[in-house]
Amino acid sequence: MASVKNVLPIVQSTKLIGQAVAYYPNIANVINSTDATLFICQFIYWADNIDENGISNWIKRTSTEIQQFTGVNQNSQVTARKRLINLGILTEKKMGIPSTLHFQFDFNKLNEILSEGLSE
Repeated sequence: MASVKNVLPIVQSTKLIGQAVAYYPNIANVINSTDATLFICQFIYWADNIDENGISNWIKRTSTEIQQFTGVNQNSQVTARKRLINLGILTEKKMGIPSTLHFQFDFNKLNEILSEGLSE
């Protein structure tokens, strides 16, 4: 068992490194993308309203915010978003003035893809 003396530096370090991100390796195994999985996992946390069809509310986040919370840089975000759009999990839309990118997730589609991929 770790002593209090050994744990204290770890606790202090977590204050410096920020929040942890929930990550589900089985999602990455099925969709074959760690970055897209980090994107999904963070947006699961941000989705405060999901309708009866499994569709999230529109979520506005900048690439800087996404990188701050996931560690995924802007170029990798573009690749991850394209992957999720091609899978039918993500929809993007520019809204507002000035226009900003908003994201909507189809969690039923994600469940369908995971069910198929995990049953193989």
